Amino acid sequence: VGTAVAGAADVDPISTAMLLALMVGVIQVSAGALKLGVLVDYISTPVVVGYITGAGVLIGVGQLPNLTETPGGSGTIVAKIGAWASHLGDASTLPLLMGAGTAGLILVIRWYRRTLPGALIALSVATAASWMFDLGDKGLRRVADLASIPAGLPALELPSLEGWSVLIPIAVAGTVLSLVESSAVARALAAKTGQRLELSSEFIGQGLANLAAGISGAYPTSGSLSRSALNEHSGARTRLAGVFSGILVGASLLFLGPVVDFTPISALAGLLLVVAVDLVDRAKIRSIMVSRRSDAIAFVATVVGTWAVPLDKAIYLGVGLSLFFYLRRARQLRIQRLDWTKHGAVAECTDADASCKAMRILQIDGQLFFGAASEVQIALEDAYLDRDAQVVILRLRRALGLDVTIASLLGQAALRLLESG
Repeated sequence: VGTAVAGAADVDPISTAMLLALMVGVIQVSAGALKLGVLVDYISTPVVVGYITGAGVLIGVGQLPNLTETPGGSGTIVAKIGAWASHLGDASTLPLLMGAGTAGLILVIRWYRRTLPGALIALSVATAASWMFDLGDKGLRRVADLASIPAGLPALELPSLEGWSVLIPIAVAGTVLSLVESSAVARALAAKTGQRLELSSEFIGQGLANLAAGISGAYPTSGSLSRSALNEHSGARTRLAGVFSGILVGASLLFLGPVVDFTPISALAGLLLVVAVDLVDRAKIRSIMVSRRSDAIAFVATVVGTWAVPLDKAIYLGVGLSLFFYLRRARQLRIQRLDWTKHGAVAECTDADASCKAMRILQIDGQLFFGAASEVQIALEDAYLDRDAQVVILRLRRALGLDVTIASLLGQAALRLLESG
């Protein structure tokens, strides 16, 4: 969104953001209607867990400056931590106590009874303390110091369509980022709750949300890692949790704006630190690390990617890794030479052990698609170069699929073998 607004300097930035939301919404609804949710199935669990783990740590690191009310940094996670640590000498005690107290109260309430809305109670206590003791005058930053919550609901209006063609690449990138990120959140929560996930419906729902954002003064929206995790930990079980959340946000705009203005920023930071820890699923990480080496590599690479490059690039890295390992496994063929046994059956053998040198039987196990063409071609070349072979039999009982690349390869090999007798 920042890139879109910066590139449209001669256009109203709010109108640009609203137009971008409309465009993202149209693409998302179209993707859902075309049932493109199945494409997300090609993103592996290690990549999803790696992205959420890395993003969770980033959420926590991003809140450290708010916890100490010191300047933060930008860039990689190392740069952010370094910038924060260099100003630790200027840290304020009051916000640190407020943030730690909020986080501690949430954990105590969760330990006492998980069904209680610990986050809401803790933030209410922090806001009440901020108001009663006028902590803003004592140096504690509050929501109002960033921007006061406006009273009333936003007006509905259509944005200007000026410059829409320039926004197409950014709208597509925003759509991909939004869908992959929200799908990662949804899959992680579905794995915990055991609920069925229908990603095409998710796409349509997000698209409708962005269409609404485009006519109500908002920029493109996506699923939120922190708020989704908080929602689940607070006891949400059905989609009504989202409905009630929307109603309460609307009520807050109408009636609670002046109250929310007193909420300390450090208290929100304490809440988000708890959420960041919740996002790191240690049990699932252990199971991935002791699984196949490719799963561990995909997980570690995605985590490091979230820390080293912008999150949208990290998502593309994770998707690329998923596809790479999928194609790598898909192209793995097992080609065996078989021989007749005395019982009339076939069994694996070596070239030297074959009882009938004139007959070369090759059994192929795996996917017969263009990625496996070189392995099939090498096996057929070996048969062609075998001067003792008079007959070549391909046993394809355990092979799957047959695309035009493999079909052409087999046709050419058959002609070559026929010409050689």
